[in-house]
Amino acid sequence: MASISGLSKMSGKSYGAVKVTNAQNIEEAGIGDLGEHVPLLQPDAYSQDAASSNVFNKNAFRDFWSLLTFDWISPLLQLGNVKGQLDVSDLNSMPLPRDCETGEVYDVFSTYWEKEIKRSKESRTRKSVLAPGNQSKGDDGEKNIDKTNSVLDDLEIEFDDYAHPQYKPSLIRVLYKSFGADFLRAGILKFIHDANLFVGPQVLNRLIQFIRSNDADLSEGVTLTIIVTVSQIVMSLCLRHYFYKCYTCGLRIRTAIVIAIYRKSLVLSLKERHAHGGRGEIANLVGIDAQRMQDLMTYLHAVWYSFFQISLAVYFLWGQVGPSCLAGVIVIIVLIPTTKFVAAWLAKIQKLLMKARDDRVALNNEILGSMKVIKIQAWEENFRSKLMKLRQHELTRLWRYFFAGACSVSMYGSTPLLVALGTFAAYTLSGNNLDVAEALTALALFDILRFPLFMLPQIINRIVEAGISFERVREFLLAEEYTRVGEGNLEDNGEVWIQNGTFVYDSKKPRLDDDDEDDNKNGAKGLRGLMLQHQRIMQEAALDRQWEKLLLQAQLLDAEDRIQSLEQKLHPKIACSKRIPSNPSSSDHEGKDKWSPSSLLSLRRVCMYVKPGEFVAVVGGVGAGKSTLINSILGEGRPLTGTGLAVKGKLAAFLQTPFIMNDTVENNILFGHSSPEGSDGKDGVFSDERYELALKACSLSHDLSMLPYGDQTEIGEKGITLSGGQKARVALARCFYHDADIYLLDDPIAAVDSHVAKELFHNCIVDEML
Repeated sequence: MASISGLSKMSGKSYGAVKVTNAQNIEEAGIGDLGEHVPLLQPDAYSQDAASSNVFNKNAFRDFWSLLTFDWISPLLQLGNVKGQLDVSDLNSMPLPRDCETGEVYDVFSTYWEKEIKRSKESRTRKSVLAPGNQSKGDDGEKNIDKTNSVLDDLEIEFDDYAHPQYKPSLIRVLYKSFGADFLRAGILKFIHDANLFVGPQVLNRLIQFIRSNDADLSEGVTLTIIVTVSQIVMSLCLRHYFYKCYTCGLRIRTAIVIAIYRKSLVLSLKERHAHGGRGEIANLVGIDAQRMQDLMTYLHAVWYSFFQISLAVYFLWGQVGPSCLAGVIVIIVLIPTTKFVAAWLAKIQKLLMKARDDRVALNNEILGSMKVIKIQAWEENFRSKLMKLRQHELTRLWRYFFAGACSVSMYGSTPLLVALGTFAAYTLSGNNLDVAEALTALALFDILRFPLFMLPQIINRIVEAGISFERVREFLLAEEYTRVGEGNLEDNGEVWIQNGTFVYDSKKPRLDDDDEDDNKNGAKGLRGLMLQHQRIMQEAALDRQWEKLLLQAQLLDAEDRIQSLEQKLHPKIACSKRIPSNPSSSDHEGKDKWSPSSLLSLRRVCMYVKPGEFVAVVGGVGAGKSTLINSILGEGRPLTGTGLAVKGKLAAFLQTPFIMNDTVENNILFGHSSPEGSDGKDGVFSDERYELALKACSLSHDLSMLPYGDQTEIGEKGITLSGGQKARVALARCFYHDADIYLLDDPIAAVDSHVAKELFHNCIVDEML
């Protein structure tokens, strides 16, 4: 073949963004051999620029024809044909309907969720006030309502755990109010589609009779052809728009749930973070439960249209084969309880599988997060065996789940065959002869019957699985949130006041074991299931009361020890001869018990007042409570009765384990503030002067000069590309950049060399932060 440069001499017709080259142009260009690697369809450069410049029309969603035929996506397909491969920027340039934008989707969901929580609280308050013994009239009733509201707000009662189900916030109700309108409209389209679905078998019967008849009028055949054509067009349009609306609704639900889980995870209290299994369960909520909710929306309408299709199919079968179709109905009725049993069985197995998956993911994340320690201590085999044991446990349950699913699918796949076999057997045994028209029509109706018979048990299984996901997400969204420490009576920014501070971590609270037996019990149905659920709720309530009792006893023992210590100092001789009696339940080795004050109470009787501009150093041994003091000021520790705590001003904290994102050095320091390239004023105003000062004060200038792209160098996951000292200085620079009133630094110079530590202490902590 001749050189490919000769292609530039060819002339051809341009259709949109594609230039077509014909054989005559090739011969005129003097090209003897083109070869198969030269395409006849070549992108037109001018058309490519034009397509990329104004490829999308923002008014496409308002055009009826564009909405009806999905023509609004044609520019994207055209652009893909021109460029050969689409990228993220092309997708981002495509306008979305307003109700599909992420911000709009979450705003709608959060509005209805807040209303639902408020409604549930009001319902529980009304129930408490109207209960026997609490009823009153006039102003007393209003006082009781205000008093109940005050008590609920002060104690932060988790009312959803103990209230009647009708007083629980319903996540399903919120999703229905938020995105249910389009889902209902999709049901109307599905109804029209299913009504036209039975036109085909009836027209088939009439066409067979038309072909058999020698006197039939041609117009009758033309009319039947037009009817079946129109019905197929209507069915196609309705079905495509039905699936589009269902998929869109599912995507909105998944988007809202993922954003809600993400935002909730940022404000969870320390107790709830431990209670929900850490990052492992949160990852499952986002990756598995949210996806299961989205998948449910696609075929949720099968709950009603399955019965609709089955009813119409049986009705038309009665017209074709008479009472013999009841044999097929009997087969269906027999399979209904079987379907329910299989669905319950799959639900139990699926719940056990989710529990095993949560345990495995949590351990896997823990191993990845502590890989350095595991390698140093040579614990690889121990953790590997433990992880493989959990994985084998999960695989066993996964095998049981797939086996049950395979049995279920096999049984459901044979259902239409059993129905047809029973119907035709009853029809022939009753002395009737199968006609060709009747047989073909009946087979067409049985073919229609196959899908609802297959989908009905499947959607029941999906509803059961999604029900578990809805409950898991609902419990997570109702978890207790982090509460910022109040300002109290403090006047100036930078003040910290702690009076008789006693703090505890609620993560130490004992919890019920979620073993297999308990999981099986929770999967029970009916009255027994309600009784077991109520029993578990009562056990959790008793556990909470026991925990509060232990905390009060620990405070009492600590107070008695303090009184005894003061007595020894005031009256040494008297204190030696007369000891203050301790709690009857305590013993001499109480301090060694796991419920002793030293083990339960993280901090005891701390009194501290810090003025603005003061530099306070807390010195102590390992486990003395230095980090707990910082966590208590941040609000992560729970203050017990008698504790006074107030903080006024903006806080910035440097913890022992620096938090490093998988992002550039600059973004790790700015941490949400606008970068100089994309400053939009929404996330904060970028200060170039303070940014440079932070780099200089934290001795990062030399390190950035060694990195390939300076502060634009991307840091690996968990700061893997940086040394320990560099990670600490990046975190300290972030803390300094945000210009807080109060800096809480937990051993910030432990990971750096001595000369660097001296520079950090003088240049950053003393000269700048103070």
